[in-house]
Amino acid sequence: MQPLEECGILICRTDQELLEALDLFVVVEREGQIIACAALFPFFKEKCGEVAAISVSPDCRGQGQGAKLLGILYFAYQTIKEDTLQSQTTKNLPGEASVNI
Repeated sequence: MQPLEECGILICRTDQELLEALDLFVVVEREGQIIACAALFPFFKEKCGEVAAISVSPDCRGQGQGAKLLGILYFAYQTIKEDTLQSQTTKNLPGEASVNI
């Protein structure tokens, strides 16, 4: 996530913020290395959730890792039965894809 935070693509979060939100993240690992991650932030009062911090290692892009993460988050989202799930794409680097939910 750090390279994408440095480019301004992802919101920069402190170590403390990440630790507090750790249970909201899912990761994809390959050979002991995290190659992709994303988070699902539920807003129970508003009956909605936000997909955030989607990041896939440059070497692993185009292999379906982002779609795998979204599938996992969508399944988790259905278990909490909220009404709306959203993701906002603020910026993409050249050659990168956006995902619409």
